[in-house]
Amino acid sequence: MSLRLKQTLIMVAAAPIAVWLSIDLASGDYFWPALATALALGFVLSRLLRLETDVILIGLVVIGYLVGSRGFAQVTLARGLPLLPAEVALGAALAWRGVRCAFERRLPFTRDALNWSVLAWVVLGGARIGFDVAQYGFVAMRDFAMVYYALFFFLVRHMARESGARNYLLGCVLTGCIGLVLVYPLTISFPAFFSRQLVLNDAPLVFHKEDILQTFFAAGGVLLFHWARGRQRTWAWPLASLVFMLALSSDVRAAMVGGVISMAVLLLARRWNFAAVQGSLAMLGLATLLIFAQLPGDTWAGSKLDTLVARVVTIFRVDAPGVAPTTMSYKVDNNRFRLVWWRSVGLEVWNTNPIFGLGFGHDLAAGFLRDYDQDLGEEFLARSPHSIAVSALGRMGLAGAAVWVWFCAAFALQGWRGLKSNDAFTWGTWGALVVILVSATFGVVLEGPMGAVPFWILLGLASVQNDVAAAEKTESFAA
Repeated sequence: MSLRLKQTLIMVAAAPIAVWLSIDLASGDYFWPALATALALGFVLSRLLRLETDVILIGLVVIGYLVGSRGFAQVTLARGLPLLPAEVALGAALAWRGVRCAFERRLPFTRDALNWSVLAWVVLGGARIGFDVAQYGFVAMRDFAMVYYALFFFLVRHMARESGARNYLLGCVLTGCIGLVLVYPLTISFPAFFSRQLVLNDAPLVFHKEDILQTFFAAGGVLLFHWARGRQRTWAWPLASLVFMLALSSDVRAAMVGGVISMAVLLLARRWNFAAVQGSLAMLGLATLLIFAQLPGDTWAGSKLDTLVARVVTIFRVDAPGVAPTTMSYKVDNNRFRLVWWRSVGLEVWNTNPIFGLGFGHDLAAGFLRDYDQDLGEEFLARSPHSIAVSALGRMGLAGAAVWVWFCAAFALQGWRGLKSNDAFTWGTWGALVVILVSATFGVVLEGPMGAVPFWILLGLASVQNDVAAAEKTESFAA
């Protein structure tokens, strides 16, 4: 068949499809146009980058969640149909990787503690959801997302065995972190554009949730700092330090604690550079505030110091006597808010079903609202008790909590191995994961796709990085 005949046949077939898609666009139905665009983009990128389409899709999705956050998470391809980006990417990748594994006769699984603990998390949650979906319906599946997003870990581990896919996915995570830093100031400067013009099916493509934003500012700062080499450091280190300091000085104390613990872990592993630079900048900033606070007539520096002291005090205390509420932009009893909720969940689990929990779809806030004596407004919509560990206890009981503790222990062992490798980017990968995991322990991070999808993808990449470093070390020793 001649080239001209092929082109003619393609044009004849594409013309009615183009007309059909144009009609859908004009009528406001974006499902088929969006699907066609995604397939075409995936095909083009697959040919250009020489990667499989599901790898391309996972990379684009992680960039979307990092840059768009809650806005991207709410985007649906069809009105009234919950075809969300994470679920579409997960379904497509599971289907293709399932075929690949069948032909290779090999599971995307390594027999180590981290893989076993994530598998136990998925299996236990899968067993629990079978009893809950009949009772709670779609609400149960929404809560179950905190479990099934962990499947990204196994998918990425299988993809990242190939160096091209691994480098592409790491590049996408890094691109998403840098994109977040660049886009966020634009959302502040041009809010109307992002809330009214940049929308799909009435949902803004970019809308940032403050706790997720600051968590990924801190995590992205750690990652970007350790990625930079040579001349890249002239712009990457200042940018990484800026966003990391912004996170540490923000009102999101979970991100602040995560950043500090990440620095401490890096110091324990004798990785000095990041902690030395950030510590020096923090001391310089404090010294500057102290100097300006002593000047006659100063109000700005003094108020900043008061706010900083209040944040630090409220990390460790349930209340903050002597600290005026006007010096903070959040409640001084925020810790008590968490403790009351955690206690309420624990008691309800213990009195109802201590081994397997209350299930997905159960309202974990009902008992808390009865016990908490502060005004939370007319409508309180939060479903997570602001801790992935307590969510595991509430949804899956002591069994779920035990599996999560097992996962955290395996995470710590794998992370320590990564920090002892010779690759600085691997140190940054694990340092960023520490930030996210700590923030998830005190906030709503891993229960939704904005935090969970990047976390499980980055964890899969970090785990493979450890395997590659171990293999290189063995080869070097053998040589």
